[in-house]
Amino acid sequence: MHIVHLLDTSSRLGGGIPEAVKGLARAQAAAGARVSVLAGADARSLADASDWAPLAVDNVPSAGFANGLHGAALRARLDELRPDLVHLHGLWGPAARALAGWRGGAPHVVSPHGMLDSWALARSAAKKRLSAALWEGGLLRRAAFIHALAGAEEQAVRAYGLAGRVEVVPNGVTCRQQIGPLTSARPRTLLFMARIHPKKGLAELIAAWAMLPPELRHDWHLRIAGWDEIGILDSLRQQAAAAGLGNGVSFPGGLHGADKDAALHGASAFILPSHSEGLPMAVLEAWAHGLPVIMTQACNLPEGFAAGAAVEVTTDPAQMATVLARVLADDSALAAMGAAGRRLALERFAWDTIAARMLAHYHSVVEGR
Repeated sequence: MHIVHLLDTSSRLGGGIPEAVKGLARAQAAAGARVSVLAGADARSLADASDWAPLAVDNVPSAGFANGLHGAALRARLDELRPDLVHLHGLWGPAARALAGWRGGAPHVVSPHGMLDSWALARSAAKKRLSAALWEGGLLRRAAFIHALAGAEEQAVRAYGLAGRVEVVPNGVTCRQQIGPLTSARPRTLLFMARIHPKKGLAELIAAWAMLPPELRHDWHLRIAGWDEIGILDSLRQQAAAAGLGNGVSFPGGLHGADKDAALHGASAFILPSHSEGLPMAVLEAWAHGLPVIMTQACNLPEGFAAGAAVEVTTDPAQMATVLARVLADDSALAAMGAAGRRLALERFAWDTIAARMLAHYHSVVEGR
């Protein structure tokens, strides 16, 4: 069976989606499947191509992106690859438009990656309604199945009006065999590491940080790492400065490779106060590194709360500050949460297990035609 994973970009500019596809595709290839990755090219695609090794990514140049030629190029490459099944990752972009117009005959699977969540749909709503009428609506209805990352995403799929087959399979994570203890360096670091975007709750996080007791802020540093997707980083810096947070909050930009690993290794806790998510790779990576996690219900990882690997916050700054003040002052609770997260990553989210589940669903589609 030849599987083609199709996505808008394979580079770091795509945030968590390329990371999720990378882990899934590698694990499927390791399990013996024939796997190809087809993506639109962007400014970082060439530089980031080696991150996909041993897979080779087919990045289609983006000339003609705005006028639809990009979709034509992706469709032509799909014709050449002759897949048995196409797995589309994400909506509202050129990859979805390309697949909607492809007539190659192979069945397709769609992973919305949180893009059918009500919070996400409300952003640029008119454009998304138009795009759905032209492309995504039919594409979703014709899918062999919709891949939901969590039960909450399955509910969002149903709320969108889709009555077809849905399979719930989470993202996975790569766990090193050994990790060290949580760092004892002072000040300790509360790490956020994801896209800089309004849906991540960063303005609310900075407001909450300003409400913490001065002695706690003296003992902790808030590190907000990520690439500025839509140009809000300056306003976040200004907010932190206006709140008098000074050097207590830093914005190192996007971190990747060894820098990303070093940031996780050097942190004492991880936070993701999002309004909307699919199933965030960032939290899984934090657990894999043994970090205690502070997150919202919108992260769609209720098993983290049940296992004692995470503490819940809302996006209300006052409530968030109350939780942070309690959790960050309790070293023994942080250590226990980190250990629970590591166990959860190993037992529930290992990529080989996730890949096997997805391959079984693929086979049911291809063999049942």
